[in-house]
Amino acid sequence: MLPPIIINIDETSATAKVGDNLDILVADNDIAGTTVSTDKPDLVELTQAHEDASATFNPGGRVLAPGTAVITVTNPDGSTRDITLTITP
Repeated sequence: MLPPIIINIDETSATAKVGDNLDILVADNDIAGTTVSTDKPDLVELTQAHEDASATFNPGGRVLAPGTAVITVTNPDGSTRDITLTITP
């Protein structure tokens, strides 16, 4: 398995290939309350940030098909940032 494509807090665009996994970084104190959504769920399948008994996980996703999708990251305070994801075959 290849490592995920890491999207840093200050990035507003990223490139990935079909089959890649995404790790969307958020501020440590915001992980639990951060949500992600996309305008193209047929291109990218997102997973929400979450905690389990032993770890905390950033939001992320899996790239499904080529195209361009916008991922919206919503922070606990209601502020948002958009990430334009360009997906190649």
